[in-house]
Amino acid sequence: MIVAVVLNWNGGEDTLAALASLDELPAICVDNGSTDGSDTAVAERFPDVELIRTRANLGFAGGNNVAAAHAQLFLSD
Repeated sequence: MIVAVVLNWNGGEDTLAALASLDELPAICVDNGSTDGSDTAVAERFPDVELIRTRANLGFAGGNNVAAAHAQLFLSD
């Protein structure tokens, strides 16, 4: 199984467009402590996307590490 990972940090419409482009592919969105409300927009518009709020900006690598750890749990179900 393939799971898409989208990182968000105040991404607004860019993050929403990225998630919309995934069509039916399972996805994890890691929010790196956004303050623009984009995490809430993701939750409202994409209820099937697994949203992880880190509450801090962990950077690109840190956000991907969170997603990778979660994806292992996601895929084992």
